[in-house]
Amino acid sequence: MRAIADQVGVAAPSVYLHFRNRDDIFRAAVLEEYSALAAAMSEAGRRGRTARARLKAMGEAYCEFAMRHPGRYRLITEVQQARSPRSSGHEGHPAEAAQRLLMQAIDDCGREGALHQLDRELAFTCIWSGWHGYVELRRAKPMRDWPDPVRVVAEIVDGAMRR
Repeated sequence: MRAIADQVGVAAPSVYLHFRNRDDIFRAAVLEEYSALAAAMSEAGRRGRTARARLKAMGEAYCEFAMRHPGRYRLITEVQQARSPRSSGHEGHPAEAAQRLLMQAIDDCGREGALHQLDRELAFTCIWSGWHGYVELRRAKPMRDWPDPVRVVAEIVDGAMRR
């Protein structure tokens, strides 16, 4: 609470004037960070002439965000987050915008014929897991000589799209 209060320039107890409890504060912070990630992915997704190129650019932005802001990234990925009571899926979850962007990019690849009969949910899971796994391994094993994120993202996307 003190860190949050210091960052916004108020006394720690004052934070509770704006939120009901710690869970609401945490949810607001997670939503803010997922929104920043989604914004980076969206901006990057505007690049590229093909759906696959746009998807790769989004993956590069995802990895760059995670590596440039490791604390912010860990906040949104390492702490158990409850499902929204409104939905059985991702609807209403702070990650919804980022997940929707990824799914739209996968759907665009499908429209361009890049999915080759692969289930879109499976492609979504493989791609997101690959990007996340890469950045987490880089964080956990910093002494290893890791390949460039651009190459890794390309391999993950191309593998999920079943070249």
